[in-house]
Amino acid sequence: MAVVRVIPLRDLSSDSRVAPGEDCGAVEPFGGAIEAKRTRSQRVRNDTALIQCYPAAKLIITVVPYYLFACLYYCLNETKPCERPLAGEEATCRERWTVIDALYFTTASIATVGYGDLYVESGPSRAFTAAWMLVGWSLVLSQLAMVFRGLFEGFGRLMRYVIDKIDGDVDLLRHRAGGESGNVYVYYVRELFAYIVLYVGIQVLFGTLMLFAEEHFSAGDMAWYCFVTATTVGYGDINAKTQLGRLYASLHIMLSVIWLAAIVGHVVTLHGRRQRLLQYEAMMRRRIDAKAIRAMDCENGTGVDRIEFLVRAELLRAS
Repeated sequence: MAVVRVIPLRDLSSDSRVAPGEDCGAVEPFGGAIEAKRTRSQRVRNDTALIQCYPAAKLIITVVPYYLFACLYYCLNETKPCERPLAGEEATCRERWTVIDALYFTTASIATVGYGDLYVESGPSRAFTAAWMLVGWSLVLSQLAMVFRGLFEGFGRLMRYVIDKIDGDVDLLRHRAGGESGNVYVYYVRELFAYIVLYVGIQVLFGTLMLFAEEHFSAGDMAWYCFVTATTVGYGDINAKTQLGRLYASLHIMLSVIWLAAIVGHVVTLHGRRQRLLQYEAMMRRRIDAKAIRAMDCENGTGVDRIEFLVRAELLRAS
């Protein structure tokens, strides 16, 4: 019987020749290359699964290079008026952007805040900024929203659980759906309470930090600045001037924009969920007639058993 031996491609040397008497046609000289290709494919699949299982890894892979490249470009190509010019040089003194300046400008751009205190002037820089904003909208904001969505939902579930414990005497179904016997305002307040409280908390936290970082801010300036930042308006009449203030502002802008988008998206989700809950409540309260029972028949004429009825009701509730 012929002897079959697999010879890796890298081992095809004078020491790896086929011995006399072996079946040369049965030898696979490219077996090693094929195995190496399979190993590389498995490694790629493992890396992809790691990124999918850990959204934070995908966030780092996406966001860190994005900001590094933006900071590198702006720090090398853009200048601004000197923050501490010498006497008599206030009108002519220019200095390069710092890393914090580039971080602040990039974040304000992709978040569409645009205070106007930092801006690019040359044609190539404007073209780069326009293209980089499109990349940021499609990659950075989406990845940040995906990572923080689990945190938002977990906090919301915790707050709803606390509210249910405090208000346990209320009919849960009516309370959730805000139906005819419930209150629609109670439904939305209950579901949005956690999001709004944390959103306001973010504004208070960063407003306090800005008061310490920016000496020219008053309490009224802080409140106005937080409002125009949180709503992504960014008039530019009040903005951060120090490096520490711009670092705080970068974090404040990103968290505010993501949180505002989460609230708006949650309102849309709540509206659809309320409609389904109202349908379920109406179905549970409606008298079942022969027509409704026949509609539940999944086996076409064999009748509706208990399992079919419960499954149809559960699907309607969970849809």
